[in-house]
Amino acid sequence: MNNVAHNAPVTAFSSIEDGGWQVAALTDGIKDGIGWSSKAFASFPDHNLYPEWVAIDLGRHHRIDRIDLYPRGDGANAGQGFPRDFTLALCVEGEPWQTVAELKDYPLPKSGEAQSFPIPPHVARYVRIQATRLRSFGGNFHFQMSEVEVFGVPVEAPHSPRHRCRRLNLHRLPICVASTGWTRWVWILLRHCCAGRWPAPDVALRKVPTEF
Repeated sequence: MNNVAHNAPVTAFSSIEDGGWQVAALTDGIKDGIGWSSKAFASFPDHNLYPEWVAIDLGRHHRIDRIDLYPRGDGANAGQGFPRDFTLALCVEGEPWQTVAELKDYPLPKSGEAQSFPIPPHVARYVRIQATRLRSFGGNFHFQMSEVEVFGVPVEAPHSPRHRCRRLNLHRLPICVASTGWTRWVWILLRHCCAGRWPAPDVALRKVPTEF
């Protein structure tokens, strides 16, 4: 199988974007440098309240069976910044995250070599690595990696947008969860769409009460 994450876009909860660090480095194919580093709350090892995470958009759905994480690989600092507690999660577009691996007290890597995590095959478009407990290095607590590789094969999306709506049961949610203004009209249309029908023209124009 191929690495389907190569050059895929990456987002992060927080990111240092100077001194050679950047979140885009996680999928650039370079495995022997510094890569990405988290930035927020670096004085604390416990990140359960605000986990540090990175998420990769593979661009389409794949059947995934392995995720490789590369610690930073810069000489004497190689392996530093790798988290103690973290999870691997996958997501089908429009669905909640599904945790596929949970690691506790993971040993500090001795080098920048890949930490490989085989998983049961899952179909997903998005991949997330989320850390909740970090190690101290230089007096601070950062989540750091040089590269992420995801191995899988392309597949068709598992369901259509309307199927997503039905699975989430959005048409059963009350209008009152939406705020006032234009979001009310969006919510009305969304409910009708997911119920398999569009509202009559006068429904979208009708004034929605502000008191319930």
